[in-house]
Amino acid sequence: MVKKDEYYDNPYYKKFLVEKNKIKEKYPKELFETATSRKDPIYSEESKLIWRQYLKELGNLMFKPKGLYQDFIWDIISESEKIYMETKARNGKQGRKTT
Repeated sequence: MVKKDEYYDNPYYKKFLVEKNKIKEKYPKELFETATSRKDPIYSEESKLIWRQYLKELGNLMFKPKGLYQDFIWDIISESEKIYMETKARNGKQGRKTT
């Protein structure tokens, strides 16, 4: 398995971080402060809505088919995990047949 420091060497991860930061820049900085550093720990309905929009955009970026994050994950998993996932994808819901 890859160590966290090695993620930054991966070209797909670097590109993913750039895209993630572009999304993050669209939203107010207060949204990303920790609960202890916020002046008002109770979130308003408006800030909850903004947070949901941010998570939706981030999720769309991460789970985009053949996207940067998907390529990054595919790069860091082991060969045995790749073979297992490919086999599972090919076989679908069939499972084992018993006679």
